[in-house]
Amino acid sequence: MVDEQTSCEISSCVPGYLSVGIISQPFLGPNFCQVDRSTELSVYLGDINVSNCPGRFMKITKKLIDFVRVEARFQNLPVVVNTMGWCRGVGLMLVIDTIRYLQPTTLVQLHSRFHRKNYPYSLDHNTVANSRDCWDSTTCSSHHLSYSLLEFLAVPESVSAKDMRSKDYWGLPDPRTTREAVLLSYLGKTGWPSPVYRIPLASLTLGVLHTTVDPASMLAVFNLALVDLCEVKEKHTRKPTNKSVYSVMGGSLPIVPSLGLGLVRNIDMTAGVLYLATSIHTSVLDRVNCLMVGSTRLPDSVLLSHRMKGSPYLASGSANPLDNAWQRHHKPRGNL
Repeated sequence: MVDEQTSCEISSCVPGYLSVGIISQPFLGPNFCQVDRSTELSVYLGDINVSNCPGRFMKITKKLIDFVRVEARFQNLPVVVNTMGWCRGVGLMLVIDTIRYLQPTTLVQLHSRFHRKNYPYSLDHNTVANSRDCWDSTTCSSHHLSYSLLEFLAVPESVSAKDMRSKDYWGLPDPRTTREAVLLSYLGKTGWPSPVYRIPLASLTLGVLHTTVDPASMLAVFNLALVDLCEVKEKHTRKPTNKSVYSVMGGSLPIVPSLGLGLVRNIDMTAGVLYLATSIHTSVLDRVNCLMVGSTRLPDSVLLSHRMKGSPYLASGSANPLDNAWQRHHKPRGNL
């Protein structure tokens, strides 16, 4: 299924992104060991929870598949699509839609010894073609969908695990810690701390992908936030009446390639500038006219490691009980 020399993979490298990359050498280990792989096309989803944006997820997936189909450099390479491990509900719908659009030659389905971790049925081409479990696709004729289905038993997380509550992740940390490890690996690879550039606010369009924010409060969301750097056309933006301030995204958020990742270090409203830390080349930075913020955030350890006076957004502690983390057992009962 995978060529010995090279192959093309559709997956995610940095949390919140979907990417296409050419695999020219073997790679082993968890995802935070793979951040040095270059990508041919990367698009920012803006959320680590796909259930919050299934429509945008499918649009990006289709864009990546179309990109692989039309680019000449991919024509003689096998394509490997790394799907999510979400096997129920919306996750099942997105997998069905992806298979129908991709029309693969081989599908590998893994089975866990815990039935709740498995798909509710075998993903053979007849079942997928006629399934009603879909998000934005329709049933299709089975002759348009034909592939070999390979089914294997998954390697168990732990032989001592009795049920799904064992919280065993093959010896890896929990998902949040793993995501932070990926970001720390990426920052280390790109040479953190990155150079800081002074960019006029009037030259930027700001957009928020994971929630709805009033345009007047946009800067509060962007200050000290990880942002995706991209280039958008003017038709997707809403210009302000005051030409000295930033523009915002219009009603629909476009699916555009990512040009890189940056961190908003500071915003000076008096001077009308934004300070952006990024490792991308200045020739690429000149193309950037839009910053997108999502749920991908800078790991707390990066801020806490700087023991300097005036560290941003840090406090030694608070006596206010409302500042404490919300505890599940403190929530009121639903029948009261």
